[in-house]
Amino acid sequence: MEIPGLTKKYVELNMGPQHPSTHGVLRLKLTLDGETVKSVEPIIGYLHRNAEKICELDYYCDSLLYFDRMDYVNALGMEAGYLEAAEKLLGIPPPERVLWIRTIMAELSRIASHLVWAGAFGLDLGMLTPFFYVFDLREKLLNIFTEASGSRLLTNYMSIGGVYQDFNDKIIYLIKEFLNTFPKKLEEVFNLFVKNDIFISRTKGIGILEKDVAISYGVTGPMLRASGVEYDVRKAEPYLVYDKLN
Repeated sequence: MEIPGLTKKYVELNMGPQHPSTHGVLRLKLTLDGETVKSVEPIIGYLHRNAEKICELDYYCDSLLYFDRMDYVNALGMEAGYLEAAEKLLGIPPPERVLWIRTIMAELSRIASHLVWAGAFGLDLGMLTPFFYVFDLREKLLNIFTEASGSRLLTNYMSIGGVYQDFNDKIIYLIKEFLNTFPKKLEEVFNLFVKNDIFISRTKGIGILEKDVAISYGVTGPMLRASGVEYDVRKAEPYLVYDKLN
């Protein structure tokens, strides 16, 4: 795009870095041609906390506390991954009931994480209504985590060889209540997105991640599957009790 008076064809713009008190901060050096991003250089490391070295010096049980903070919207998933490795190194296989409980809690935590993404993504696109829908659903999940662990976000629920407490009647009731209402609510949220002109106009044909690029960059989860790669690590390399689930 050529503009009279400008000597540069492209405009260089810094996006961030955001203030260190916020979460997930990074800096993006953008090269723009009008509203088209020609190139981007991501600069990370603003939240480096030396967690790897700390965990080298700590006891296995103490290191677990740091993993909640690595992804606080999916803390239970972080705990499950760490304990999968730590228990193998220690030779402490957890009872099967513990594995089932961890799987259930990890899946609920995964859903909570996806709901945060959906709500925040909608806000970035100027869609306020879906945010309230998904965060209402997430609140029900946080109530489950609170009942199980005493904490909404940094749960520290799982432990080496076990969990903080077994499922009591209230936890089971809250989980069943969520599962009974979630499918219908999810359909409502889905329609708020895919039937919304704002969402379609601001996402269709934009930011396409081709299959080969996704694989080369090590993209995982829903992003990888959205690029057309039929791969789910829970099926390809099952852990916990995923091999016993459909």
